[in-house]
Amino acid sequence: MNMTGDKSLPVDESHQGRPVFLMISLFLLLVLYPVSGYILWGEMLISIGLSLMLISATWAIHSNRRVLIVASVPGLAWLVLAWLEAMIQLPESLNVVKHVSLTAFILLILGLMVLSVMRTERVTGNTICRAVSAYLLIGIAWFVMYSLIMRYNSGAFSLNTTAGVERGQPIASGLLYMSFCTLTTLGYGDITPISPLARGLAMLEATIGPLYLAILVARLVALYTREKLHDR
Repeated sequence: MNMTGDKSLPVDESHQGRPVFLMISLFLLLVLYPVSGYILWGEMLISIGLSLMLISATWAIHSNRRVLIVASVPGLAWLVLAWLEAMIQLPESLNVVKHVSLTAFILLILGLMVLSVMRTERVTGNTICRAVSAYLLIGIAWFVMYSLIMRYNSGAFSLNTTAGVERGQPIASGLLYMSFCTLTTLGYGDITPISPLARGLAMLEATIGPLYLAILVARLVALYTREKLHDR
């Protein structure tokens, strides 16, 4: 069992509620994004959702001081720039910094969640919550990268529906939808990557999704089987 003093794991097992809050904040973000373009203050709502994700993710790793310091740099950079953007128009360079900071933070948390699941010695509620959170973080990280690509290359994706094209947020939620369709290899084909960079990222995401699930299930089944044999 991994306690606070155990340095072998990047995430503390002694606080049972932390991964649950991260998982809930991620599901909340998925619910908010598709409707945010059609309601008043939709962008503000998404900033709140992302801020909650950032806070819950930071809480999940705060027992490891080194990791917390590293994660705080991109996390705080995004937090400051996101809420500054709500008040003033940011220069394009700062918009790039904002997207890159959010991507770096999400990928760092994703890595920590995966490492924790793969290093754990038994299957617990925390293990399941971290595994689910990591899977959702993959989709959200790729969505942020897709959004950054589309910001500078509007032709990077072929949107085969005209619904909401004149309103920025529905397009953004479409990229979130595309990211999870790609991650799960669902492949409806209504949004298609066109540019080489967009295609490369989509190919990488489509590869990572099934691999993660296959490796994760194999790991959890092996741990569960070992526990049952040990109990006997």
